Amino acid sequence: MTSGQVAKQRLVEDSGIGEDIPFTFIGWDDDVLVTMMSLGPEAMAMEVGQRMPLVGAITEVMRKIYKADSLTFIAEGFISRDAATRGKDLRAIFAAGNEQVMECLSVCHVEINNFGEPDCTVISAPYSYVDAKNVAWYEMSYYEHGVGRVLRDSPFIAMMALNLMSEAPSISEEDYMAALDALMMQGCLLHEFRDPEIDDDSPDGLI
Repeated sequence: MTSGQVAKQRLVEDSGIGEDIPFTFIGWDDDVLVTMMSLGPEAMAMEVGQRMPLVGAITEVMRKIYKADSLTFIAEGFISRDAATRGKDLRAIFAAGNEQVMECLSVCHVEINNFGEPDCTVISAPYSYVDAKNVAWYEMSYYEHGVGRVLRDSPFIAMMALNLMSEAPSISEEDYMAALDALMMQGCLLHEFRDPEIDDDSPDGLI
């Protein structure tokens, strides 16, 4: 969370109010960082729902190519202290001036537990703008649950969980290049911290 807050502050310093941190996904294998992918400006300009297929492709690649067994998702959104807003469009409520709804930076971590079910931890840090170049942070909220409300209400988190529960088969060099090329063509940014496990004898078309 701290690194995300620093990134947000620097983004505001450089670009001013209104610039959001791009959707960022971090893949882990047994607590070892293996890869990180972010959506580019064009993808971030899409409506949130239109990003779903791309998020699905990213998390599938992280699982099947990089063998990630847990995923972290960093994104901006809205948080409410008013129970009456549950299930409603918080963006619209915030725009209408409801002071109980604030912008926030959220970090979500999903892993599969010993029972083969997804566990989800979400930390959200509300913020406001002090001025055009500075952000003020407020008390964080913390939520931890299994296949409960947070998964049902969050399609991106549900997609992460779904792909983590899938098999991670052997991948050929051709599959690897095709999958990454497809993501790069959609403006995704990739950082590899460990080389993927390539099996040239693997059948094509797994991704």
